[in-house]
Amino acid sequence: MSPSSPSVLSATGAPAGYGRSCTNCSKAKCRCVVRPEGGSCQRCHRLDKPCQQIAAVRKRSYKKSNTSRTAQLEEKLEDLVTMLKATQNHPRPDHPALSSHHSPASSTTPSSAQPFATRLDSLAAAATASNSDAPETPRCPYPCCFSKRDAAAPCSREEVDQCLQMSDQESDAKLNLFREWLKKFPIMHIPDNVTPHHLQSQSPFLWLAILNVTSPMNRLQVLLREKFRQEICLRIVMNHERNMDLLWGLLTYLCWATSSTGPGVRPFLVMYSELASTIIYDLGLGRAPHEEYRPGFCIQPMVAGLAPTAKQRTNEERRAMLTLWFMKSTISSFSGKLETMTWGPYMDECVEILDCHGDLPYDDVFVALMKIQVIGEEAQKLLRTDTRGIYDQGPTHIFKAGLVHRLNQIREKLSPDLFSHRVVRAQFHHVETHIHSIGLFTNQKIPAASRIASMHACALAAKAWYDNYLDTHLTEALGLPFTVYVSMSRTQVTLYKLTVLEDPAWDKEILRSTANLLDLLDALIAKFQKLADVWNDVVQTENEGCTFGKGVVMMQRIRDFWEPTLSRALRCSYLPSPEDSQHFNLLDPQEGPDGMLMDGQQGVDFQNMHWMTDYLGPWEF
Repeated sequence: MSPSSPSVLSATGAPAGYGRSCTNCSKAKCRCVVRPEGGSCQRCHRLDKPCQQIAAVRKRSYKKSNTSRTAQLEEKLEDLVTMLKATQNHPRPDHPALSSHHSPASSTTPSSAQPFATRLDSLAAAATASNSDAPETPRCPYPCCFSKRDAAAPCSREEVDQCLQMSDQESDAKLNLFREWLKKFPIMHIPDNVTPHHLQSQSPFLWLAILNVTSPMNRLQVLLREKFRQEICLRIVMNHERNMDLLWGLLTYLCWATSSTGPGVRPFLVMYSELASTIIYDLGLGRAPHEEYRPGFCIQPMVAGLAPTAKQRTNEERRAMLTLWFMKSTISSFSGKLETMTWGPYMDECVEILDCHGDLPYDDVFVALMKIQVIGEEAQKLLRTDTRGIYDQGPTHIFKAGLVHRLNQIREKLSPDLFSHRVVRAQFHHVETHIHSIGLFTNQKIPAASRIASMHACALAAKAWYDNYLDTHLTEALGLPFTVYVSMSRTQVTLYKLTVLEDPAWDKEILRSTANLLDLLDALIAKFQKLADVWNDVVQTENEGCTFGKGVVMMQRIRDFWEPTLSRALRCSYLPSPEDSQHFNLLDPQEGPDGMLMDGQQGVDFQNMHWMTDYLGPWEF
């Protein structure tokens, strides 16, 4: 008989069942054998220890219910909501608010999935709401364009849709304000008999752009900006629409970019410029009509054996194409991250047609701006060559006389009334300043007489630009386009370079008496403060903030940053000898006589305009 047979086990004792061993045997990890006579187990009896059965309850296995996966997720969401509500009173680090983006197809969701969506909404509400329970509203179907400052107050679909609903009085006021702005930069003409309702029905995207640039920097403009981006996403990107309404809306937004930007606003200059270029190219407005069906570009009419008919360009299409070229040229000089459209014979033809056969009241202003900017673009190319320091076609200063002659020819053809136009005059002096600055801040060997004459002319042109802007009436200055503020920033940089430049033949008394940059900055600060007050009166808001109010802060920072260097440069009577000037390299951003701050020190690079983006808007081009 085997030792493990039942008769032997019954005589010596039986092992305790699962979960029935005593505490001593359990701790010693020994088999607990119950004696036949009962009582303590064999081990405890042999060791004379108290034998107590372990107090253990076997975990019961519950029968799994047949709940759906959705119900299980709902239970987990309930636990998360409970935890979030319990921790609402504790401080949390700042982070973007949670939001649930509903797709357009959500309206077709089955009824069985509605509780799940409801739980998701409750989760988002618990994560973002305060202690008081706020009603949940549907979110926008597109990603929001709000800044971090606005992330705590995301928009709802109802808010975005209702931002266009305003009274007739408000609509008329905004349209009339924009009509006044068009007199400064006449890219289009809106007749007086056109009502806001008619404009909205015929050109809804243009009307949306007008509302964006004429609205104060408050919640309304945030919603309008979101609506503008939604329309771009839906109509241009998703539906591939190409029409003049979309083109004029983008151009309007670009031309008055300073009115629709601010701290935290996402970059838009380059993106909107390229979208406008896409529409121009898709509509075939970038080339002459007879080049539209040139062999190699469109084969279908040639295969069909049909002679294509050249389309007739309208003046509206010519203005749109020239406006885009003008803005891309301006933005390129401001950021350096955008290629300018190539100026060709067709653009010359468009300018000539508008000059001779213009059908709008301010076409002469528009044509003058285009002609001046053509020369300004050529000067900008030479300044880029100065920055690179590679002179394949010879020193840049040899082209200066030709540009000055062409600019003077344009000036002679302008009537006194036309030259007194604020934007035309500002553009003229801006281009004149940069023509005279070509080659001055490089190591090119320019004759002393020519160099000093260029410095003097550059200082006078910069002073003329400031005089023109400071003399502008406050209400008239409100509608100045984006290009004026780009020219302001570039003129400031040029005048700064002239002030800190050390040249044995350059008399700083000219700058002290005519173009003292510190005095001009003080005048700009006072001007911007008045403009901020007038803007609040025009849009009938208080303490909403505007571009001019932020400009006051930025101009004050620039003045505080430049004041030590400019003051030292203007009162410095030391003129280096020719021997000293030979050891002074103007191209070295870290060198300067007598501790003079030169370009590039303290993180400021004046070869580009990135330092001014904090004032004109934090665009990361």
